[in-house]
Amino acid sequence: MLEKEQIGCAQAKPKRGKAAGATAAAKARATRTATRKPEASARHEGDLQQRIQQRAYQLWESEGRPEGREHAHWQQAQRELTAQLAS
Repeated sequence: MLEKEQIGCAQAKPKRGKAAGATAAAKARATRTATRKPEASARHEGDLQQRIQQRAYQLWESEGRPEGREHAHWQQAQRELTAQLAS
């Protein structure tokens, strides 16, 4: 008896029609979106880091290129750019 149930489940016909196609299309979109997100977020993160670096350099130059203030300039640039993104 158990064998007949297993065979019956294995031979079940797949759904057809609009609902089945819509589900497959939704899964395909979700897969494409899921695979793009890390790339986009990594790219965004890289762009943000580059902008922070450029701004920190500007701050360093505007203060006469002092030694030992890299961390302070980086933090200030990071705060400024984060505030710009938030507004």
